[in-house]
Amino acid sequence: MTTRGEWFAQGACLLCGRLFAFDPERVCSHPWPPPDGPLAPICRPCITEVVNPERRRHGLPEYPILPGAYLDQP
Repeated sequence: MTTRGEWFAQGACLLCGRLFAFDPERVCSHPWPPPDGPLAPICRPCITEVVNPERRRHGLPEYPILPGAYLDQP
């Protein structure tokens, strides 16, 4: 799928299963199954509401949300 002249993919979030559109080169993702499976995308709400708060709680740096990583983001 293309928009604004860029390529986007659509897939299910690894954590919640919600379908969403994303730039596969910029989206937050995780290998599944670990440690060396293919990268599975993680939706923005799961990154901001689940993953990053958990990382903060453990004193780890947050995962950045890169510009243009999600279709609903400029």
